[in-house]
Amino acid sequence: YYNLRQIVISDQGNRAVINGYVLKEGDHINKSKVIKIEENKVTLSKAGKTSVIRLSYEVNKVRQAR
Repeated sequence: YYNLRQIVISDQGNRAVINGYVLKEGDHINKSKVIKIEENKVTLSKAGKTSVIRLSYEVNKVRQAR
């Protein structure tokens, strides 16, 4: 079971908070690899099968100060 809490999209690389861990594309969690992090979903791969987890609610975009 994966609990996707937050997604941050930035020029320095996208990040997702899953089960309390901050992850980037290529990282692993519970033997699953983070394949792609998008605005409202994360694609994972485990044992050759892909799955998509989505944010369970709509969130406002967080903007980075420049």
